[in-house]
Amino acid sequence: MSRQTSATREAEGPGQRPAAVTGAYPASVTYLDLMASNKRKSVALIGFMLALGAAIGAVIAAAVVGGQGDLLWPSVVTGAAVALVVGGLTTLWSWFGGAAAILAMSGAREIRREEDPELFNVVEEVSIAAGLPMPRVYVMQDSALNAFATGRDPAHAAVAITTGLRGALTRDELQGVMAHEVAHIRHYDIRLAMLMATMAGLIAFACDGYSADGVPVWEARSGRRGARATGARWC
Repeated sequence: MSRQTSATREAEGPGQRPAAVTGAYPASVTYLDLMASNKRKSVALIGFMLALGAAIGAVIAAAVVGGQGDLLWPSVVTGAAVALVVGGLTTLWSWFGGAAAILAMSGAREIRREEDPELFNVVEEVSIAAGLPMPRVYVMQDSALNAFATGRDPAHAAVAITTGLRGALTRDELQGVMAHEVAHIRHYDIRLAMLMATMAGLIAFACDGYSADGVPVWEARSGRRGARATGARWC
């Protein structure tokens, strides 16, 4: 027991609930509070991205019409509406396909129970203890020591572990790692992280589609306005 914990409990006296001993959350916060907070953050993130997309669409539309009075506001509204539709479609893709995209980019491969019975048994044990459905199990061929969980909810979750970490752990250590990842699933951390990763990736992808002076990459590469001639760089 740490000195800080002992001092805190002595100051509060017997029978009183101890104050937070970690710097992250007060003692009154439960896992239900964390779940609700992550769900709210996920909704707020989606709303922010849609609003940002609509604003960018409106600005682009205004720039295209060049400030012409009669066309300005109809173009702004149209640009914002188109951006909202596109944003809604990308949000749906992030929601339903984000986990698959993250696993694919990580080079993760789904495995069957007979390929690694111990890993499956450990994941099943901690899932039962947490009261969650069994997530899908993936392995990444990588010597790095890493593991993660992803998915939009516990019913559509997956855990992944590198072969480097898998080979370095005892069964008890493996159970601790998988318990940590299943805790992310239970607290809905995975939903917020998945949305953040996929939406940030979409922004980076859109940025890569244009050079620094606003020329589409496909035009710059086709020779109509080459990168060397214009001094363009990629975002």
